[in-house]
Amino acid sequence: MQVWPTRFRTLAAAQACAGNPERLANTVYGGRMGNTQPGDGWRFRGRGLIQLTGRSNYETYGRLVGFDLVANPDLLLQYGVGALVAGAYWNARGLSRPALRDDVTRVTEGINGGRNGLEDRRRLLAVAKRQLGLR
Repeated sequence: MQVWPTRFRTLAAAQACAGNPERLANTVYGGRMGNTQPGDGWRFRGRGLIQLTGRSNYETYGRLVGFDLVANPDLLLQYGVGALVAGAYWNARGLSRPALRDDVTRVTEGINGGRNGLEDRRRLLAVAKRQLGLR
């Protein structure tokens, strides 16, 4: 209920999806992000390096990288395809400039559409930069 308060207004509604990832995905993602068919929420769940989600994103980014991700959504699980899609997604959202400025908020919003886990992402960026000798 904390993650998707608009999808689960009661504990009973959340419990109905507990332990059933397919039902959860269809409840949370069905009818949005271009998901129009029954089962689309599950079929077009987050996959790949960028966790691409939603039929419309699968159509758009599949077309950009030359793979039919709508017919074959699991192609995103292949490293090469996942990397191509992540790069196309990153570029389409103009995330290089904010990333170079360490603008974790803008990058997070560009990928997730919100600010979930923002403080943890800032901490992990600092750790990564330290490990890479960048600060």
